[in-house]
Amino acid sequence: LDCNAVGPAEEVCDELDNDCDASTDEDLRQFERVDMVFAIDVTGSMEEEIQNIHNAISVYAVDFAQTEHRFALVLFPAPYGGSWTELGSPATQCGNPWGGLSSPPYPANRMPYWRMTGLVGVQAFLQALNNVLNVGGLVCGQEPSYDVIQDLATPADPAGIGWRQDAYPYVFLIGDENAQSW
Repeated sequence: LDCNAVGPAEEVCDELDNDCDASTDEDLRQFERVDMVFAIDVTGSMEEEIQNIHNAISVYAVDFAQTEHRFALVLFPAPYGGSWTELGSPATQCGNPWGGLSSPPYPANRMPYWRMTGLVGVQAFLQALNNVLNVGGLVCGQEPSYDVIQDLATPADPAGIGWRQDAYPYVFLIGDENAQSW
């Protein structure tokens, strides 16, 4: 940006000195409000890793306790039949219960993932995350990571996360398989 040829403008995040004050991208607060969704694979192959994942995410989230950041937790794949029998006592099998339907819209209440929370504060997120230690070991042929990401990234929010218009969105997908779809 040639500040002699163009008058000062409002600073935006573009690695240029838009306001001609010899600094670039200063005083921008674009990350003041962040929505973070953690989508975690809870199949049997991840069972040994769940404690480490829990510990790492917990330490990360605590750093944002006094901020405007919000967190959501999604587990995948959903158990066969579309629901856990009770929190902490999951079904033991999963699979595509939709007879070959491989893309949204999925039948009501039958998603390829289980939404533990929509966007919540740090404490509610950590409480839900603690329940992940009791979930896991689903026996699956495929893990629908493509399906999960598609729903989390779709502006219509079919996953019911509750994305805020004034927050920066992050999606963390944690798994141990190559990406797959139902």
